[in-house]
Amino acid sequence: MHHTTLYRLQRYFWSALTIAFMSISVMHAQSDAGAGALRGAVSSPDGKAVTNAMVIVRNAETGYVREALSDNVGRFDVKALPVGLYFVQASLGS
Repeated sequence: MHHTTLYRLQRYFWSALTIAFMSISVMHAQSDAGAGALRGAVSSPDGKAVTNAMVIVRNAETGYVREALSDNVGRFDVKALPVGLYFVQASLGS
């Protein structure tokens, strides 16, 4: 993935996250033969893992959406994504 694309993804990600008590850190995205994966972890501002957070990954150009839940240590993994620029958002249910 190009550094510019990764920078834009990270910049949008931090500005789009509207839940004050949560943060999400994109660990890396990779591409292989037209499909990729997005992996990361959801954590609270004090660094504790957030379990069962809904992570929404939306393609900026096509609107394609995938969802995942964070596991017991806050990790999420979204596989088989078409290559592109994605917005990432995390939230907790009510």
